[in-house]
Amino acid sequence: MGVMSPAAAGGAQQAAWRKAAICGALLLAVFYMLSPPSGAGAASGSSSRLYRLAGGGGGGAGGACGRGKGALPLPALPKRSDLAKVLEGRGFKVGAELGVQRGIFAADMMRNWPSCEKYYLVDIWMQQTNYSDGANVGNNVQERIYEEAKARVADFGDVPSFLRMFTSKATAFIADESLDFVYVDARHDYCGAKEDMELYWPKLRPGGIMAGHDFVTAETVSRWTNGTQDWSLCADGTVHPGAVRGAAEEFAAAKGVTITVTGDGPPSFAVVKPC
Repeated sequence: MGVMSPAAAGGAQQAAWRKAAICGALLLAVFYMLSPPSGAGAASGSSSRLYRLAGGGGGGAGGACGRGKGALPLPALPKRSDLAKVLEGRGFKVGAELGVQRGIFAADMMRNWPSCEKYYLVDIWMQQTNYSDGANVGNNVQERIYEEAKARVADFGDVPSFLRMFTSKATAFIADESLDFVYVDARHDYCGAKEDMELYWPKLRPGGIMAGHDFVTAETVSRWTNGTQDWSLCADGTVHPGAVRGAAEEFAAAKGVTITVTGDGPPSFAVVKPC
């Protein structure tokens, strides 16, 4: 048997990776279609209509809106970090991340989105009541996490802009239609996630992208954590089992937009604001 050249071996490996990514995206899509969320926050009967597979094509560079054709659709998103490539390709400049914690994702986004001129990092970095989430640690730990986040993005100069406050308060510091990108990853209960989507939609310019992490239901998280986290619990004490997934589905249905789901896990969702 002959030996492959390094170039040929590399090409074969890349082909295998592409095949694996497509298969993974198809399996994920089947999972979502077979496990629609239940209870409050679910967009009843709308799942198959809203979702577009992360393994599909479409999209590309060229700005926020196509000439006379409305907003550009999203391309395939095998993983959430691919969002940065889309933002760079479309010439976007301003983003906001809601729920920053240690700044790991924020640093990754700015590193892979070199044209970004301003990136708002919005987080209270404070323990909250009625929030059953592994990230809801004590205030002494929150302070250390905040300092870690600042250190992690320090090399990006004046691009990062910290807004240490509740996401609802930070809207006063961000002009309407000034953002090209919003990433929702603060509270993971249905009420908190839905509120952030509603509050920041006006801040997003037409053709901009709203995305968010942890596109799952409270039941899924309970299984993952052996019942130690309850994402159905809202800040006001009410219970909504849809969690982030239920909020995103309901929001997308109301706005008439299509959800694209990433192929990684925990999955992220993404929608494009119509032009």
